[in-house]
Amino acid sequence: ARRNSGGAPRMSMSVRVEFDDGRFESHGPSCFCVAAAGSTSEVRLATSFVSAEQARRNMRLELDGRSFDALMRESRDEWDGLLSRARVLEREGETREEFAEPTDARTARRITVFYTALYRALTFPRRIDEVHEDGRRYHWSPYVSGADEKAVRDGVAVTDNGFWDTYRTVYPLLSVVYPDHLEWIVRGWINAFREGGWIPKWASPGYRNSMVGTYGDVVVADALLKGLVRDADRADALQALRKDATVIPPP
Repeated sequence: ARRNSGGAPRMSMSVRVEFDDGRFESHGPSCFCVAAAGSTSEVRLATSFVSAEQARRNMRLELDGRSFDALMRESRDEWDGLLSRARVLEREGETREEFAEPTDARTARRITVFYTALYRALTFPRRIDEVHEDGRRYHWSPYVSGADEKAVRDGVAVTDNGFWDTYRTVYPLLSVVYPDHLEWIVRGWINAFREGGWIPKWASPGYRNSMVGTYGDVVVADALLKGLVRDADRADALQALRKDATVIPPP
């Protein structure tokens, strides 16, 4: 049902703690360990909505064989690459090639505000698909009616978005500066329609009937017009838009 469904299931965890003099591992829905006073510990944690085994696989794929410092560098490089797609020019007529460090505190403040806002614009919607052992992407779906641990589907999945302010701010920005990201985000909303019968009004993580309109339609329609929907998804995208326009959803 579109009204309210798809609360998060019990999450599985894979935890590895390296102590000064030992190591602790736990795999499942919960974990508890105590370190000796004054000792140093390094904790590695991977999660999955699909299964405990998938959480262990995520640990192997994302964390094994990589130090804390290496992961920090990778994260910093990833964010530098994303945020550097946009430049704040200090003077009228200044080009990207002439871009330099800010020359006064007021400009530095404006640049700080801009990149902080840009960072936040890129944190949602949340992507929840995972990598199967055979390499394909799959996910637990919060949009399947009566979703439980068996509601696992193939493909990209996204959630945690309300649309009513982002459909005319964040999503147009993504279409200009991050069209590659918007392509998979929209694919996730189309998958939500395939799995639950509707584009979400408010995804949290499943359907929440807490929005005054269906602004996700605007996002999908804009992506269609801008050529950001794959040919394989276009028919379902159009069907989703037509359904929202012509069918009264359940109360």
